[in-house]
Order: sequence, then structure tokens, then C-alpha cells
Amino acid sequence: TSGRLSHRDEGFFASRRATALALSGEPDEAARIGLQAVQVAWETSSGRTLLVLADVVRTLTPWSGRPGPRALREALAPAPR
Repeated sequence: TSGRLSHRDEGFFASRRATALALSGEPDEAARIGLQAVQVAWETSSGRTLLVLADVVRTLTPWSGRPGPRALREALAPAPR
């Protein structure tokens, strides 16, 4: 094997990194990494990654007015029907 993660797993582990950054009080970096993970999650239909990212958004609530956390929250919002 090549030792590389699948695209889906890369997204999942990016979401876990975003969690760690959010919990460490790094909202902008958490949002940046989280936005990358959101894109992979939508591309791969990874509900598991989306659930982790929803927790990241909740953790980022104190910083919800900042551009990065706001963009992450919006990226996770369901599309209007």
C-alpha cells in the first residue's frame, strides 16, 4: 500500500484537527481547516465528518462573528429548498 489516506479519511482527520484547534482557542485556523474538511465531506458524502464539523461550529460559538467561523457555519448549513 502507498500509506496514503483516502480522500474521505483526509477530510475526517482534517475535521478532527479543526476540533483540536477550536478547543485550543484558535478559531481562525480551526475554521480554515474546517472549511477544507467541509469540501471533502460534501464531495465524499461523509456524514461522520459533517457531524464532527457541527461540533466544531458549536465550539466556535464564542467567535461566531469572526469571518472564518461564520464561513464554516454557513458552509455546513443545509441548502435552501
